[in-house]
Amino acid sequence: MPVCNDLEAACLELNIWLGVRLYRITLSHIFSSKKALLDHCTEAHANKLQTTSIPVMKLYTFTRSYENLTQILTDHKLAQLGDAYINFVYSLAISNRSREPTGAKVKGSILATAIKKAGLRNYLPSRMTRHMMANAAESLIVYAWLNNHITIEESIITLEKTNDAIEGFSQLLTRIKNKTKLS
Repeated sequence: MPVCNDLEAACLELNIWLGVRLYRITLSHIFSSKKALLDHCTEAHANKLQTTSIPVMKLYTFTRSYENLTQILTDHKLAQLGDAYINFVYSLAISNRSREPTGAKVKGSILATAIKKAGLRNYLPSRMTRHMMANAAESLIVYAWLNNHITIEESIITLEKTNDAIEGFSQLLTRIKNKTKLS
């Protein structure tokens, strides 16, 4: 990777260096927030960054903007992606706990109970089935990951802390609810 003394030039050099590949990455992709970037900078660069706005490039071009939490929770297409994400992080958490690679599928009833326990039922329309509530949990969790509200590592650690899947997902959903700035 190129080394550069100037932060703006470093962003440009990183784009050129990776430009021959399929991805164009700037420092905003590597660091999930301005604070994370500041933590890894020299003092001179950190002072410059305090007054500079970092352009945030959208890594996932298929994501869209949402006006409120209900829109996220009821996005069926987002739930489809969330299903894969949840099964993946849950499998990694179980694998870490058992110290052996394991594949697991999270039951919808676990997610439906977790979403209620996390206090998110109020954001959902009435007359929702357990399946629909499970989809809502999948949508919110993958939304949070796609928008850098949580990391895969945070998800795994949260799920790994407890032997009870409902409690683990409830804690994860609560953490996401507190980090998400939508009403």
